[in-house]
Amino acid sequence: MSSSNNAYAKATALEVIKNFRVPELQ
Repeated sequence: MSSSNNAYAKATALEVIKNFRVPELQ
């Protein structure tokens, strides 16, 4: 369960950072 949770948190963080950074660059 720990591994799954970590992977999910990582994916979510990556998506959030992407959505937050992309608009600024473009």
